[in-house]
Amino acid sequence: MSETKTITKKCKACRKPFECKVVGRRNSSDYCSDDCRRYIERNRYETLSKNLDISRGTTGAIHQMMVTSDLLSKGYYVFASVSPNSPFDLAVYKRGVATPIRVEVTTALEHNNGKIYLPQKNNRYEFDVIAYVTYTKKILYKKDGLDYVF
Repeated sequence: MSETKTITKKCKACRKPFECKVVGRRNSSDYCSDDCRRYIERNRYETLSKNLDISRGTTGAIHQMMVTSDLLSKGYYVFASVSPNSPFDLAVYKRGVATPIRVEVTTALEHNNGKIYLPQKNNRYEFDVIAYVTYTKKILYKKDGLDYVF
């Protein structure tokens, strides 16, 4: 079994020292709190948006169109919401399927190491499937936290 020990590190966000568990050669964290981790991720998202010189709203519209195109290419009929305050973005229908699928589209962050950070949506949204789109144009579909295949 790997030995567990505690070391002191500097948080990558706030630069304050904090204690971190190390198992074998792996550190458990680079941040002293979830708030610091979220701050860095939010900042990286904003940096990506600014580097592309595209507003967040336009980025969201582009990602919604990418998901629409992907689903159309798979033989689905796709209906988009007109209201930005709709509880979901797209209604997806296929012949022979009794009920439409409600899809929420959101931007995901792909880290340099290839891992994809999937932001959580709160309960006010009413959707069946969430489509995560990265800046590298990857689309991931999830239903109840599990991969979903259209």
